[in-house]
Amino acid sequence: MHFTFLGTAAAEGIPALWCDCERCRAAREGSPRSVRLRAQALINGRLLIDCGPDLGVMAQRYALDLGQVRTMLITHEHSDHLYPPNLSFRAQGFCATPLPVMDLYASPSALAELRAWRKGAEEQLFVRCHEVRPFESWTADGFTITALAARHGRPPMVPLFYAIGDGRSHVLYAHDTGPFPEETWDFLSRNRERYAFDLVSIDCTSGVLDVEGTVHMTIAQAAQQRDRLADEGLLRPGARVIANHFSHNGVPAYPELSARLAERGLECAYDGMAVVI
Repeated sequence: MHFTFLGTAAAEGIPALWCDCERCRAAREGSPRSVRLRAQALINGRLLIDCGPDLGVMAQRYALDLGQVRTMLITHEHSDHLYPPNLSFRAQGFCATPLPVMDLYASPSALAELRAWRKGAEEQLFVRCHEVRPFESWTADGFTITALAARHGRPPMVPLFYAIGDGRSHVLYAHDTGPFPEETWDFLSRNRERYAFDLVSIDCTSGVLDVEGTVHMTIAQAAQQRDRLADEGLLRPGARVIANHFSHNGVPAYPELSARLAERGLECAYDGMAVVI
């Protein structure tokens, strides 16, 4: 499995629009790994997690052939994770080459957001939408995927994160969420023979803040979730646990952030980071 962190920031990006805080200045003044686009990830060049406003920049920066993407997973409908206008450029007249149908999986509330943006979007944009709910599993394009309940947002939002396997390796992509809901822990524990992760990308939006998060996590909370995954037998030997989804409000520049995470046994994601499992 080839996993690429296309973007690693929370909603504002780093440096954030309009902001001149110490962290944003550091990103502007030459700390390259401190510059972060909004969080997205790509697996094996074919499975895209989220569709935020920076997708065009990512495609240019990393020379992505997005026409190869057959599967898209949406975590929730906040605009840094679901920006429907990106999909409009799949339509004839914008895209000069024929596109195969792409399967898009999202919660009922996220699909409602997409359909409210554009009637008939599925047919016009060569997208086949699938409504998924927490703890449902399915296969798509050679991947086995399970939606898990996240702790984020308010009803009617149904936030999700995902366990994704390709037959040899298994990834847990856990954004945006606070400490995992107990129903998610219960599901993973009851099915631990199916889920043993080689890579965990875990929310760390709140970084070094002292206040514990409920819909995002601090470094300490991310480490606690990692420890519980290990205790539950859900990490394979040598599994990499990588903190991701950072806000300029909660994290220092990359060099200090990386050191702070290393103290807790966590790696620090950066834009363009590639992991081969």
